[in-house]
Parts: sequence; structure tokens; C-alpha cells
Amino acid sequence: MARAGHNRTDVLSADLEKHDRTLRLMRELVLFQAIPHGLTSREVAERMGISQRQAQRDIKALEAELEVPFQQIGARWKVLEGYWLGPVS
Repeated sequence: MARAGHNRTDVLSADLEKHDRTLRLMRELVLFQAIPHGLTSREVAERMGISQRQAQRDIKALEAELEVPFQQIGARWKVLEGYWLGPVS
């Protein structure tokens, strides 16, 4: 059912945007896992096909909303050691 003041297309569009953002953040998190020495926001932007500013906002969102512990070393961002689970043996 559409929200008051919105037609069904607007509601679906808003839901897709939220879904797209969630997928993008998860893809960025996987990217940081694959490159443990870290990435600059420019590198994230190039690999994800987004603006550098969007990459900066996404890193902040990963920190604030998903509590991913980042460390900034110069212009490079990396996830702190111990965040990722080790391989199962």
C-alpha cells in the first residue's frame, strides 16, 4: 500500500534506492576485506563507480551505522585487525 501523499512508483523508487545503498555498502565492505592494507576514498570511488565524495560518505556510514572499525592512515582507510573472522580450519 502506498504511503500517504506518495504514489506507488515513488514508494518503489525509494525502496530500491535504500536497497541499492545497502548493496553498495556491503560491496564496499567486501572490498575492504579483500584489500587489508586499505584503500583511499578515491580508490573506493574508482572501483565502485561512484564519486569520491560518495565514497567518503559511505565510509562514514559503514563506521556509524554498521560499526565497522576503520583506521585512517594518511589518506588510506583500513578496517582494524581483528574485525574479520579468521578462516575456519
